[in-house]
Amino acid sequence: MAKNASLAVVDNDSPRHSFFLVNGRGKLGKSVFIRTVTELSVERGGVPIIGDIDRTNQSLSAFPHLVPNVRRPSHADDVVIVDWLNEQVNAQIDGPGNSLILDCGGGDQIGKFWARDLEIGSFLEAHGIRPVAIHLLGADEDDLSYMRDMEGISKFQPRDTVIILNEGILPAGQSPEAAFGPIVSHPIFRSVVDRGARVMNLPKLACMPQIERLRVGFREAEAGAMLDGKARIGPVQRHMVKIWMREVSETLAPIVAWIG
Repeated sequence: MAKNASLAVVDNDSPRHSFFLVNGRGKLGKSVFIRTVTELSVERGGVPIIGDIDRTNQSLSAFPHLVPNVRRPSHADDVVIVDWLNEQVNAQIDGPGNSLILDCGGGDQIGKFWARDLEIGSFLEAHGIRPVAIHLLGADEDDLSYMRDMEGISKFQPRDTVIILNEGILPAGQSPEAAFGPIVSHPIFRSVVDRGARVMNLPKLACMPQIERLRVGFREAEAGAMLDGKARIGPVQRHMVKIWMREVSETLAPIVAWIG
């Protein structure tokens, strides 16, 4: 049982809306993860809200199919961001209660200290919202420092914690087993897994750079959609996306099921 679940007044296994805190350094695939689970959730009838407090990279707002789901603070000022975060939580508690997927910018401390000061895990549990921690990791041991701080400084240790090992950012020719070996054997990693975190591998998609340039959704890419006159990806690449979406649908199914 997570330390901050002591105030829980609801059954953690019952379906309800969730608050996802997506954590990790920059360039680890947080945007890809959020775009993927959002698309998969929408396919199931979900209406998740994407909260974007990344002050240096606004890539989520650049994808037209995501724009209706993305919310951002009006300014990059710390006080404005904290007030905005508080209002998003208020809306979950008092309003319709859409699940919120929060993208914390890589290297930005604001989300970390906000979570600590509000004791966000136990607070959400007490109000019937499922807190979920998502940690994106690559093959650099420095990536573990973000997970360590969220677990330690922020005390955000919800029962539903998932570690995503992103194969998509590994150098060409390097096997996931070799690349992630030092990560999965590291004491920081082991301590989070030992308390109950799930580990999932996000597979590599070779044509991901093309999709990033076109700013299309994965299902749009798979269908050969052409937006704003931009060239669609070819049949081979579309088939790659189809295979990838099938794999990630199976891998991320437990996470998508938590999104209301």
